[in-house]
Amino acid sequence: MQSFIARSQSSKKLLNTLRISANLPVNILIVGERGSGKRTLAKEVFGELEFCTPHQIEQMQNYPATLGIEGIEKVKNLSSLFTKLQGHRVIALGEELHPELEEYFPVILHLPPLSQRPEDFEALKSHYIHQAQKDLGLEEFSCAISNNLNAIELRKEIYKKAVMQTLTDREVMEFLEEFFDQKLPQEYKTFMQYLDIPLLKAAKKRYGSVLAMAKALHLNRATLTTKLKKYGLKDKR
Repeated sequence: MQSFIARSQSSKKLLNTLRISANLPVNILIVGERGSGKRTLAKEVFGELEFCTPHQIEQMQNYPATLGIEGIEKVKNLSSLFTKLQGHRVIALGEELHPELEEYFPVILHLPPLSQRPEDFEALKSHYIHQAQKDLGLEEFSCAISNNLNAIELRKEIYKKAVMQTLTDREVMEFLEEFFDQKLPQEYKTFMQYLDIPLLKAAKKRYGSVLAMAKALHLNRATLTTKLKKYGLKDKR
């Protein structure tokens, strides 16, 4: 189980508040956008607590002493649910704070997006890079990552870049074959964008000017310019 990374002041404060609140017999709500780390934060304090969706809770006959609810804002009838949960403690996660939720949760913690916690972002990025390097057997691995990603997007992007480093030409061709097989039937010219666009983007990033791109790709400059315009990749001047 991954530990909650608390390097930023806001994360440290939230973690300490949650630990103190855990000693009180009250319901706790953690609010934050998708991929902000709500579940990891809760599990850092409440150990192996499992979180159920509102739909799963509707199917329950018996409730544990402490019930974890994910997506609390999706509960259709809060009053009915909390009537059934009298005598039980609720630790809930939500992406939005609806006014009526405040009635049932004495403790409400707001977890900022990962992009607003740069120290946490860098630490989590290093964690995922090390994990990907270990999982894929890479001797060396580093990558440039946008700092506006949430934790889910960050992990996916790092693993995607790490996998790309391990692929052979044959594996890339096999991947494209499976991808095209899923897209069939389509006209041949429709598939060209899947080859043209990433190639032109990579060339543009490496060579910059149309002249340098045309020379490196051995393409007529007019043909290249036409393709760039077609795919919306031509710089506007």
